[in-house]
Amino acid sequence: MKTINNQVLILASLLFLFSFNACDMDNQDNNDEKSKLEQKVDQFKNKLKAEQKELKAELNETLNEFKDELNDFEEKLDDSGEKLDENRQKVLDNLKKQGELIEEKTKNAKNISEENWEEFKSNLEQEREDFKEAVKEFFESEEEK
Repeated sequence: MKTINNQVLILASLLFLFSFNACDMDNQDNNDEKSKLEQKVDQFKNKLKAEQKELKAELNETLNEFKDELNDFEEKLDDSGEKLDENRQKVLDNLKKQGELIEEKTKNAKNISEENWEEFKSNLEQEREDFKEAVKEFFESEEEK
């Protein structure tokens, strides 16, 4: 009888240890999964920050090029005493406004949510390309005059 009680006690102890280890393994698996998820979130955030930084640099480069061309153009106008006609002045004023809008959006890029980032980035890249093309057309047409 004592042997049966000892065997039951040993079996119960083994089951307890096995259950305890299984729970500990589940916790370890959960921690590993959580750690992997945290790593993926960190990777995504780092990628997003890098993309924001790259986009900002590209936009700033475009804006700086425009400002440089504008300064050169305005100096030439001042030196020559020439004035822009009303239509050309409107085009130039619109370019300045577009540049200011792009600059404002560039500053706000870091505030865009992760869910809206791809659309924001795509739209801003398109605005940048349209702006560059409009600037190029304006200054090329002015060189021809």
